[in-house]
Amino acid sequence: MSFGATATAGKSYVLVEVKTTADNATYTEMVPLRVWHATNVAIQVADPLVNLIEGAYNSGSCTEQLYQKTDVFATTSLGGRVL
Repeated sequence: MSFGATATAGKSYVLVEVKTTADNATYTEMVPLRVWHATNVAIQVADPLVNLIEGAYNSGSCTEQLYQKTDVFATTSLGGRVL
């Protein structure tokens, strides 16, 4: 996973505009924005090999065989700054 300059730099505030349907009024406000991004991503699996389950088929199909399942874990650190 990587981030280029467009994902890590920009404005520190964004202009938010809300238009109401009740009176058709428009309200605008500058809102501060903080962007967090993932760093040092690690993906781990509990079992790296999932095998075909002999004789097991999807309940809605007689031809779609089933495989074992495993848990997948992702860990990361969060980085960021006020843009």
